[in-house]
This record gives sequence, structure tokens and C-alpha cells, in this order.
Amino acid sequence: MGSCIRKTTGTTKQHPCGGNPCPRCGKCTDWTYDGDLKGAMEHWMRGESDEITDQKRWHRHPGATCAYIAIRARRTDHVCQCD
Repeated sequence: MGSCIRKTTGTTKQHPCGGNPCPRCGKCTDWTYDGDLKGAMEHWMRGESDEITDQKRWHRHPGATCAYIAIRARRTDHVCQCD
């Protein structure tokens, strides 16, 4: 299950990271996590798991403009989590 939707609304405004913004929440839609992003982040914050840091689970969309080369656990707050 992906962590974001990827739709365009005709707006040219970019997220502060330079990425494409979600039309609902405004966060970056250039990255998708192939798992439960919210759950993985909660587990990481409690020190129970570091699966969110596995770069193989993060996928950059074609045409992405996000300035981040890779997603680290501390950067997940800028990633769209809309379903």
C-alpha cells in the first residue's frame, strides 16, 4: 500500500523541498513508502523498529523534483500520507 496519492491540480506552487505538493495536504508527493508509513514512523519513534530507514522501501516517482536524494526517518514528516 502506497503512502500518498499523486494528482495534479494545475497549481505551480511547490513544496518547500522543491517537490510536487499534494492537493489535499500540501506535503510532498514525490516519494512513496511501500508499507504502513504512519505505523512505521510510530515504531521508529518508540525505538521498536528501524524499518522506516530501509531505503529499499522508499520509491521516488518519475519526474520527482524533491531536493532530497533519499528519505531518512527525520524527513518523513514532509511526505504526503494521504490515502
